[in-house]
Amino acid sequence: MMVERSRRGPRTFPRLLACAVATALSASGCASHTAPAPAPAAQAAPASSERQTVSQIVAKSAASVVIVRTPTGLGTGFVVDRGVVATNLHVVAGAAQIVLATSSGKRVPISAVAGLDATHDLALLTFAPEASPAPLTLRGAPPVAGDAVIAIGTPQGLAFTVSTGIVSAVRELSPKLTLVQTTAPISPGSSGGPLLDDSGRVIGVTTLISRSGQNLNFAVPAQYLAQLLVHGGPPITLAEFSKLRWARGAKGGRDEGIARPANRPSFPESVAGFRIGESMDDARSACHGRWRATVNHAECGAAPIELPFANGPVLLYFSRDHLVAVELISASLEDTRNALVSKYGPPDGAARTRTGREQVGWRLNGGSITVSVGRGRLEILYTSQAPDVEANY
Repeated sequence: MMVERSRRGPRTFPRLLACAVATALSASGCASHTAPAPAPAAQAAPASSERQTVSQIVAKSAASVVIVRTPTGLGTGFVVDRGVVATNLHVVAGAAQIVLATSSGKRVPISAVAGLDATHDLALLTFAPEASPAPLTLRGAPPVAGDAVIAIGTPQGLAFTVSTGIVSAVRELSPKLTLVQTTAPISPGSSGGPLLDDSGRVIGVTTLISRSGQNLNFAVPAQYLAQLLVHGGPPITLAEFSKLRWARGAKGGRDEGIARPANRPSFPESVAGFRIGESMDDARSACHGRWRATVNHAECGAAPIELPFANGPVLLYFSRDHLVAVELISASLEDTRNALVSKYGPPDGAARTRTGREQVGWRLNGGSITVSVGRGRLEILYTSQAPDVEANY
């Protein structure tokens, strides 16, 4: 099945990002947006499902792939409708100026942002429709492990680089969050590029890599992009977009597919009201619920400060009577991801443990955050990197 492109463009701006959970997402405000008229959409051309060679696919698709440049870096994007380019949100986060560079050498300025999806790290950018290359087709059928794939991107600034591989796995972290794992190599600058099947249809948007393993690359499935094209919002100007407090990548460098720890907020000094480094006695005094403790572990039934994405007891871990890790329990993967991605940027990687649990993690200055999903339980572990941390805390 082929995903038909929206003829009228996105309709509803995801107010979740700017208003509904402004505290959790650190958005700048809830001002209404004046929408410029959306660009007219092109007729969706029929796409063949017949297999093609890599060279045939590249010849037909390369003109629809663009370099996305901002004052602080670059990434990749691709045309999904007449005058509409899709890319990763973290590629353009906070930018007041965005320019596209096409394979023919043209430089096209972006006029507005037509849709945002922070949960799946997606953005739709609009530009003059008369300058638009032909749109790529989104595949309706989900990918499966073993499918041949082609990635086109700008790794390390090397424009329009092609790599091939297969779908390693389709990892469903929750009913609302799925990632496509692939062996097609991607590198910094590839984020936002298309992941194509062997018929030249888009099955995903290349988004992040894991540096903790070999050739672990991930893409956001095209189904989320299709939903954004239909249910996105009226465009907002770049001036309005730049005022939203998105997590940003490395300043002055190219997009890394991840936000580097040096450019992220530092590891929090306290988590849910418990101060990192405090003694067990101090933590017990702060606890608002039932307290249970052993030598290096404690459980507090009610944290001093409530978090919008966590509930239930808080687990505390001590090393030499200093709090070094806090574990929270959450009931909503979407709320957790929204809050953490908004503050720290996209996770550094994703993996599956030997016990079958899915994990994503952030490396920060002074510590790390790991979200673990499995067996009906969602755990968020904040771990400091204090020099006196013992392995057995």
